[in-house]
Amino acid sequence: MAQEHTFATPAPAGLAALAVACFGFAAVFLGWVNGRRGFPSCLRGSSARVVQYTTAVMELKDHNITGGNVFLFFSAFFMFGASLSVLSKSS
Repeated sequence: MAQEHTFATPAPAGLAALAVACFGFAAVFLGWVNGRRGFPSCLRGSSARVVQYTTAVMELKDHNITGGNVFLFFSAFFMFGASLSVLSKSS
């Protein structure tokens, strides 16, 4: 029996949010932007991690366990990385 989807797959939005977060990390770690101003505002103010979390929940609801776990891991990783960056530079 075919799987019933209640909505379209959110994977393209999640992948775009992943790309934004990766480019933000790369720009800071390569020294292209000031880490104190560029990185925290880029990831704290953006909705990349929220989009990834929402994508993960929707993928898991549609029984796509692999895709849901990948997006859940990356949303948690970027939230953890952003919080460590802010905490380490707050002094």
